Amino acid sequence: MCTHTGSISTPDWLRLQTYAERIRILEMWEPDRDGLEFLDGRQLVPRLHTLTYPLHKSMDMLVSPALRHFHIQRFYSTDAVPEFLEDFLLKKAPSLESLSSGYGPVFSKPSLDVIAKFEHLQHLSVAEDAIINIMQRNEPGSPSTVFDGLEEILSFPLDKLHLYMPLASRSLTFSALGTPGSLRVLMLTSIPHIIDAVLEFLVHSPLEVLRLGYIQPPGSVEGDAAGIWDKRFARVGQWCTSMTVLEMKEYSRFRSQHHFDLDDGVHDCEPLLKMANLRNLALSTGCTPFDFSDAYFLKMAQAWPQMEALSITSGRIGHRPSATYNALNGFAAHCPVLHSLDLSLRLSRIRSPPSAPTTHRLDNLYIGHPIYGDPQRVAQCLHAWFPFVRVKGSDEELPINNAFTGMPVVHENLGRKTSWVRVADALKLLQSVQLCNQS
Repeated sequence: MCTHTGSISTPDWLRLQTYAERIRILEMWEPDRDGLEFLDGRQLVPRLHTLTYPLHKSMDMLVSPALRHFHIQRFYSTDAVPEFLEDFLLKKAPSLESLSSGYGPVFSKPSLDVIAKFEHLQHLSVAEDAIINIMQRNEPGSPSTVFDGLEEILSFPLDKLHLYMPLASRSLTFSALGTPGSLRVLMLTSIPHIIDAVLEFLVHSPLEVLRLGYIQPPGSVEGDAAGIWDKRFARVGQWCTSMTVLEMKEYSRFRSQHHFDLDDGVHDCEPLLKMANLRNLALSTGCTPFDFSDAYFLKMAQAWPQMEALSITSGRIGHRPSATYNALNGFAAHCPVLHSLDLSLRLSRIRSPPSAPTTHRLDNLYIGHPIYGDPQRVAQCLHAWFPFVRVKGSDEELPINNAFTGMPVVHENLGRKTSWVRVADALKLLQSVQLCNQS
């Protein structure tokens, strides 16, 4: 791999020719305006596989039929974008598989007409300041905005699509549902109704990997947060037979001033339990807690026997999770290939470790809640379930305020607060002893 942050002089290019045949990946932040003239039309790096470069005429010396991945670093001529794509990419790198850009009007309608001609294109990545140029904005006060270009992008025969639209603020409608396509991987960050519209359009696509980032728009008002997540789960549940990786994260632009009762929050995700092939699940929310019980975590473990990485987190202020250390038993028993686990649990009042130690190969465990009690006993419990695990946890806890008095609620009978570092040290000692006994 060869990376340069500035332009390269002609002598540097001449020296580069010595091993140019070996270069597969090249990244340049600035175009070379004069240094490539000595090539006289010859390709400098004929075996280049991946290129990050500005949309500039000098790229003509770098693009060859071997190119498969191109990231547009920036552009220098707005009007010439379709011509650049046609002359420097389509004609010279017809087998291009991946194209991405976050700069300028790269994805205008004329440009999309060119992109549609790439027969081998599988991955398209579009960022906010690029996609904003394909919006067809209605008159002020109009109830919707039609993204003509976006509908065309969603209709491309792609394998992987990445859309980053955090600044979108208007509603989105499509002329019709999309036809069955080939899209397997979708990464989408935008406001909720944009995400809903895109998922509805792609209902007939065989999605296997879905990474969603929900951004609350300015001026949004809190409503039934649990009900909102129920609808989100129902929406992604349409791919219950094909989904293997699911990430749903909410980015809140405000901190909640609303006082929740202890029963508020998301307590189930039934549509997700039907995803029997799920291997990676990450759920994260800003103000609304995911608060699952021990029994519900057991249902999750039984529903996802192929789970490899599970992360369920929330940022609710002062929230005490309902689930306890007993929730770990289900994952130890029913998820044999699980290697990473991130949950919020109450690991207090641990009386004794499990009676039947396991040989589970969990590598990383993170508990997003402080711990109270004897760190040695907690370590013994974790070691019995996951003898090879590395553990980390949160030692910070904001107080829960009484809904009527506004005073902090005192934790009773939890024992002395300890540090997760002490638990990790005790666990390492147990693992060292086990290793010595085995040798």
